[in-house]
Amino acid sequence: MARYSRIFMFSLKYTIFCIVIVGLLLLIGSICKSRRSGTFTFFTLLAVISAIRVNTGSDYFNYYINYETVTNYYNRLIDTITSRYQFGIISMDYAVQKLFGNSNGLFIAISVVVSVILWGIFRCYSQFPRISASVWLLSGFYLISNNLLKQYIAMLFMMIGYFFMRRRHFVLFIFCTFLASVFHLTALLVAPMYFFSTHIPVTKRSLVLCCTFGGALLVIVYPIIRILVKVRLFSKYEQYLDSAATVGYRFIIASVIMGVFYFVIVSVYLRSIESLSEDARQYIRMIMIGLILTIVSVRFFYLSRVAYYFLQFLPLLVANAFNKQMNDTTIARTMRSWILIWLTIYCFLFTAFSGENNYYNYSTIINDVPVSVQEFISR
Repeated sequence: MARYSRIFMFSLKYTIFCIVIVGLLLLIGSICKSRRSGTFTFFTLLAVISAIRVNTGSDYFNYYINYETVTNYYNRLIDTITSRYQFGIISMDYAVQKLFGNSNGLFIAISVVVSVILWGIFRCYSQFPRISASVWLLSGFYLISNNLLKQYIAMLFMMIGYFFMRRRHFVLFIFCTFLASVFHLTALLVAPMYFFSTHIPVTKRSLVLCCTFGGALLVIVYPIIRILVKVRLFSKYEQYLDSAATVGYRFIIASVIMGVFYFVIVSVYLRSIESLSEDARQYIRMIMIGLILTIVSVRFFYLSRVAYYFLQFLPLLVANAFNKQMNDTTIARTMRSWILIWLTIYCFLFTAFSGENNYYNYSTIINDVPVSVQEFISR
């Protein structure tokens, strides 16, 4: 019971933190009277918070140890590249260790990379960057970026690749897919789905069919995964088949919450489909694929991580849909208020059920030291 009370308190504190940061962002925008003001300050602040963190997420300690010991196993940067296919994070470990040597160097570097890329994407592709930044924070992606480091870098490269694909720069899309895959192999599975997404009709019927298809895959997901892991490139993921069987109800509930959240979001936008731009329609297509994977993740939770590649377009959808209404002050305020309320509820639930990943605190290099998951839980 003590553990769950700590999870509850962390989720509550984290949600309040998000609300305060979003409030500051919107306040800066109202003072500056510019759609694009405030986002640089927003991402700079979050980058600093990420850079000095300690023990935030179950993967933290593994990344820390690998970074600290990388020069014990490799003598040259080229050795890290030729050691394995998924060499991205190891090469990054080695380069940062050699250049800076700081014990928190990797987390500083990744925080800067993530913040700069997202700031650039929202500046270029969002009609209202402040709204995109707010949605990104409240929908759990900041939390994800602090734990799933390799995958989140891969997600950002795939997001960049998506915009190249939309402009039919296919060579650059393939290059971005390659860069993403050296950090996380799942990018190789996601790339064909990005192409397929352009053929999905944006209708209520399509949404129902996606949910039905997800339900059907729910039944046969294990046989499909067992075939996939027979491919040598993906064989390392066979371990997840066994560990998935031990996943508790909390993670199942997390998938259900995610599925309901994104289903409601898409349903709301489909009610006024005529008012949506083609870009907004494409973001809906991406989220529909993410919704399919989220439904399947009820049985195989790890697929929710693959769903993030598609769900990460939500901040752009919310900011770019209904541009005419958003330019009307009264309607804009009403829509933003409802969106923020819905996102705040989701932020708390997402954090409570899936975000903590065995760790449910925020510590810094000033007041804590890196410890393993087992040591943390036994404190």
